[in-house]
Amino acid sequence: QLFQTDCSSCLPTSLVWTTCRLMASGVGGYGSQPTSSDTNCLLHAALRRDRFAASLEASDLDVIMQSMVQQAFTEGEALVEQGASGSRVFVVQEGSVNVSVNGRLVDTLGPGACLGGSGLLEDSVHPHTAVVAPGSSVCAWSVDGELFRRVMKQSALKHQCENQKFIERVRLFDFLPERQKDQFGELVVHTQVFKAGDRVVTQGERARAVFLVKTGRLCCCIDSCSPSVRLAQFLPGDVIGAGALLPQRRALPIRASVIAETDCKLLSISMDEMMRVFGEDLDTCLQRAFMVYGLNQLPFVAGLSSAQKQLLAKAMEVRTYGASQPMEGDVQFAVVFDGELIVQRGSEPEQVLDHGMRYVDSTLFSSQAEAERAEADSEEAGGPDCLMAGPSGAVLATLAARGAADAFEELGVSPVASLEDTEDIALEVLQARRVSVLRHLSGAQVERMVKQLVPRVYAQGAFIFEQGEFGTSFYIV
Repeated sequence: QLFQTDCSSCLPTSLVWTTCRLMASGVGGYGSQPTSSDTNCLLHAALRRDRFAASLEASDLDVIMQSMVQQAFTEGEALVEQGASGSRVFVVQEGSVNVSVNGRLVDTLGPGACLGGSGLLEDSVHPHTAVVAPGSSVCAWSVDGELFRRVMKQSALKHQCENQKFIERVRLFDFLPERQKDQFGELVVHTQVFKAGDRVVTQGERARAVFLVKTGRLCCCIDSCSPSVRLAQFLPGDVIGAGALLPQRRALPIRASVIAETDCKLLSISMDEMMRVFGEDLDTCLQRAFMVYGLNQLPFVAGLSSAQKQLLAKAMEVRTYGASQPMEGDVQFAVVFDGELIVQRGSEPEQVLDHGMRYVDSTLFSSQAEAERAEADSEEAGGPDCLMAGPSGAVLATLAARGAADAFEELGVSPVASLEDTEDIALEVLQARRVSVLRHLSGAQVERMVKQLVPRVYAQGAFIFEQGEFGTSFYIV
């Protein structure tokens, strides 16, 4: 570019090249490009550990590495400022940096750490973290954010067909109108890779994307509790983050962290990207996904297929209640979208449920005989459950008794007549070593496994699981 300027025409060629070398060696805060093998190994390893860049092909990594320049930061200087628009991706070479959310320290990263990618790809307008050199100078390598974003987008387009098929299996967008489904191919979907122990979502951040689990296992927990309270588990085919992106929750900090329990591969779609493609129809998809999240916490539902869970979610209704308004009707299951739900069970202390928590009636997923026993026990304890919205009202997704019965009749699935009898049969089958892959289990292990079994009755012609579904359960006939 210098050679093409008017001023260069009257300068010696050697002087122009000297100017270029000076610019590359540190003018304006940037240093030279990586040349030593040790530096290249550090950068390559760091990018391979980054949640976004780990999925890139070798040629894509080379493009990023060849464009990186060295930068030095003094004590207390920010690499990334919370709330400021992100513009670069960094790899720490020397020193350490503190990562904070709303002033709360969440991590300290040393040499080989890669940072800045999430602010560019998931929320470039409102980055969620601040990164500061705490007590000493830091040497880092960085690459222009636009180049990083362009490389990641090109990689996403290479895997567009594969990712689209996966998302169709998850059924996240099943409830979109047909006209919107035609725009599905316009979505830019990124692949992210996490090691066991890595954080996917940090409590206190602002939600910026949904994640679809391709492989691995993750858990949702509250950091402020010691030890951490485990709220939920995510397996292949599950959707993470839908509840935090509901219209009522988007401006609020996330209430819990999501941590990888094993090595995981996830697909991520930013909120900005989904809004660009689907507009206001997106809210319906997020509501249904959050309903499925709530249903997944119920053992009887967890082993059903994605299509079967979606059918149950379709039977649910989203309702808004005013302050202290009682809930009428035979509600057997509810998930709190916003506000609070107050539950009074007989003479027991009232229970307050807030965002993401669920109410389950004792007769749900029970056989007729068990439901009658539960109702009798309820009368003795002071009558049926009383449900009421909290002082600020509530937004709930509810499943009524009639809707649940119709959905399970359509699925051809029902509870067994007697849970105790089924456990006795299962114990007898396992103790007799009739299930080959479980023959090595001890008697104590067999008894523990029996307690985890969920008995179901399937009608003739009903699907137990379908071709193409995600395998997350083990079945014994």
